[in-house]
Amino acid sequence: MDIKNIVIDAYKTVGTDLMLVSVLPAYEYDNGKRTDNISGYNEVVLPHRAYEKLSVKILGDVRLDLQEDEAVFVSFTDLVLTLYWTPQGYRISASASDIKPVNPPKKAG
Repeated sequence: MDIKNIVIDAYKTVGTDLMLVSVLPAYEYDNGKRTDNISGYNEVVLPHRAYEKLSVKILGDVRLDLQEDEAVFVSFTDLVLTLYWTPQGYRISASASDIKPVNPPKKAG
Protein backbone atom coordinates (compact mmCIF):
# COMPACT_ATOMS: atom_id res chain seq x y z
CA MET A 1 0.00 0.00 0.00
CA ASP A 2 1.25 3.47 -0.87
CA ILE A 3 1.83 5.56 2.27
CA LYS A 4 0.10 8.49 0.59
CA ASN A 5 -3.18 6.51 0.76
CA ILE A 6 -3.19 6.37 4.56
CA VAL A 7 -5.85 8.53 6.20
CA ILE A 8 -4.91 10.06 9.56
CA ASP A 9 -7.43 11.33 12.10
CA ALA A 10 -5.88 14.80 12.29
CA TYR A 11 -7.85 16.06 15.28
CA LYS A 12 -7.07 13.00 17.42
CA THR A 13 -3.40 13.31 16.46
CA VAL A 14 -2.83 17.00 17.24
CA GLY A 15 -5.42 17.45 19.99
CA THR A 16 -7.68 20.41 20.51
CA ASP A 17 -5.51 22.92 22.39
CA LEU A 18 -3.57 24.49 19.52
CA MET A 19 -1.61 27.72 19.78
CA LEU A 20 -0.54 29.82 16.82
CA VAL A 21 2.98 31.05 17.54
CA SER A 22 4.13 32.41 14.16
CA VAL A 23 3.00 32.91 10.57
CA LEU A 24 5.46 32.08 7.79
CA PRO A 25 5.09 32.18 3.97
CA ALA A 26 4.74 28.91 2.03
CA TYR A 27 6.60 29.00 -1.28
CA GLU A 28 5.82 27.21 -4.53
CA TYR A 29 8.33 24.68 -5.83
CA ASP A 30 9.28 24.01 -9.45
CA ASN A 31 11.20 20.81 -10.22
CA GLY A 32 12.13 20.48 -6.55
CA LYS A 33 13.49 24.03 -6.28
CA ARG A 34 11.86 26.81 -4.29
CA THR A 35 10.59 29.79 -6.27
CA ASP A 36 9.88 33.31 -5.01
CA ASN A 37 6.12 32.79 -5.51
CA ILE A 38 4.13 32.58 -2.27
CA SER A 39 1.18 30.17 -2.59
CA GLY A 40 -0.15 30.58 0.92
CA TYR A 41 1.01 30.71 4.47
CA ASN A 42 2.20 28.15 6.96
CA GLU A 43 0.42 28.83 10.18
CA VAL A 44 2.85 27.35 12.69
CA VAL A 45 1.10 25.97 15.75
CA LEU A 46 2.21 24.55 19.06
CA PRO A 47 0.00 21.66 20.13
CA HIS A 48 -0.13 21.03 23.86
CA ARG A 49 1.09 17.52 23.13
CA ALA A 50 4.67 17.67 24.37
CA TYR A 51 5.01 21.17 22.88
CA GLU A 52 5.75 19.88 19.39
CA LYS A 53 5.47 22.35 16.53
CA LEU A 54 3.42 21.60 13.44
CA SER A 55 3.35 23.75 10.32
CA VAL A 56 -0.10 23.89 8.70
CA LYS A 57 -0.27 25.22 5.14
CA ILE A 58 -3.27 27.40 4.32
CA LEU A 59 -3.52 28.63 0.73
CA GLY A 60 -4.22 32.28 0.02
CA ASP A 61 -3.70 35.37 2.14
CA VAL A 62 -2.72 35.49 5.81
CA ARG A 63 -5.80 34.78 7.95
CA LEU A 64 -4.42 35.85 11.35
CA ASP A 65 -1.72 38.36 12.17
CA LEU A 66 0.38 38.05 15.30
CA GLN A 67 2.22 40.70 17.24
CA GLU A 68 5.78 39.96 18.31
CA ASP A 69 5.90 37.46 21.20
CA GLU A 70 2.14 36.84 20.89
CA ALA A 71 0.39 33.47 20.80
CA VAL A 72 -3.29 32.82 20.04
CA PHE A 73 -5.36 29.67 20.60
CA VAL A 74 -6.80 28.53 17.25
CA SER A 75 -8.88 25.89 15.52
CA PHE A 76 -8.54 24.69 11.93
CA THR A 77 -11.18 23.92 9.32
CA ASP A 78 -10.65 20.76 7.24
CA LEU A 79 -7.31 19.89 8.85
CA VAL A 80 -5.53 17.11 6.91
CA LEU A 81 -2.29 15.34 7.85
CA THR A 82 -0.22 13.42 5.31
CA LEU A 83 2.84 11.22 5.85
CA TYR A 84 5.81 11.38 3.51
CA TRP A 85 9.32 9.95 3.43
CA THR A 86 12.64 11.82 3.30
CA PRO A 87 16.16 10.45 3.69
CA GLN A 88 15.94 11.75 7.29
CA GLY A 89 12.84 9.61 7.96
CA TYR A 90 9.08 10.00 7.91
CA ARG A 91 7.62 13.51 8.09
CA ILE A 92 4.11 14.89 8.43
CA SER A 93 2.69 17.63 6.26
CA ALA A 94 -0.47 19.44 7.32
CA SER A 95 -2.96 21.62 5.49
CA ALA A 96 -6.27 23.27 6.28
CA SER A 97 -8.80 25.44 4.49
CA ASP A 98 -9.04 28.02 7.27
CA ILE A 99 -7.93 29.02 10.76
CA LYS A 100 -9.94 30.82 13.45
CA PRO A 101 -9.03 32.21 16.88
CA VAL A 102 -10.73 30.52 19.85
CA ASN A 103 -11.00 31.31 23.54
CA PRO A 104 -8.26 29.75 25.63
CA PRO A 105 -9.13 26.36 27.10
CA LYS A 106 -10.34 26.30 30.69
CA LYS A 107 -7.87 25.04 33.27
CA ALA A 108 -8.90 22.01 35.30
CA GLY A 109 -9.43 22.47 39.02
